[in-house]
Amino acid sequence: MKKIKSIYLFSVLLIAFCSFISCDEIAESDYLKPIENSDWLGQRVLIEDFTGMNCTNCPDASRIAHGLQELYSGKVIIIAEHINRSVSRTLGSPDSMTCRAGYDYADKYADKGKASLPTGMINRKNSSSTSKLYDRGVWAEETYKQLFVEPTFNLDIKNTFNVSSRELKINVSATPLKNMDVNYNLVVLITESDIIAYQAGSIEGDNYKHQHVLRTSVSSSAGDSFISGLVSKGFSVTKQYNIIIPQRWVGGGLEPKAGGLAVPENCSVVAFISDPSDDTIIQVAEAKVVN
Repeated sequence: MKKIKSIYLFSVLLIAFCSFISCDEIAESDYLKPIENSDWLGQRVLIEDFTGMNCTNCPDASRIAHGLQELYSGKVIIIAEHINRSVSRTLGSPDSMTCRAGYDYADKYADKGKASLPTGMINRKNSSSTSKLYDRGVWAEETYKQLFVEPTFNLDIKNTFNVSSRELKINVSATPLKNMDVNYNLVVLITESDIIAYQAGSIEGDNYKHQHVLRTSVSSSAGDSFISGLVSKGFSVTKQYNIIIPQRWVGGGLEPKAGGLAVPENCSVVAFISDPSDDTIIQVAEAKVVN
């Protein structure tokens, strides 16, 4: 059954990629093959999908990202970052899936939100000397490459959620895998899945199920200072955050009732260590808010 499932996923992704790059190029590569756990060294990959509700090609990009996440189970993490600029509802509008952190990332990495969508980042690695954006046609290849990078840290998240008070305690622990001298930041974000809303380009229309939507940043969007100086193999560094999950997301501090509903059971914490010198992601992890 597992082999059949892998073949099916391979076929779905192959069809999608043939829309953007030649079938000859696909045939010459093997980056869509499943990775055995014995071959994987522990490096996870974050796909940041810049998307929008009025973007007709964005559902296709989402299918590619989720196909990779299913193919490489437990190794790939997705954040769907809805940005305005004519493709999403205005920041803080009713049932908006935009948020201040998403705007920050769009401004910094996606030409202030003017980049052609869909597009995305893979562990925030440079795709060129001036950009971190990758066309969805190469997401599979770049994801596969990053999965085989030898990790320098393990990263773990432990969440404790109080249902009555809606208080969430987040404990992030990073463990060096070798002795190093580093300067890294920690970014902690909250995403929400299973949001039913409109999506252009989908057969579901108003009943499209949006997944992994970036809702808010717990740390600063650029990241908080986390690890600086000499670290020793095996000695963990931890940081804790406390946040109240609101009844509604506030959409960047605008009208309190403007954002979409917040459903803790559908939310996850995504945390990653990044290098502030170039913003590349060193390691990433994800954990449900309600276990």
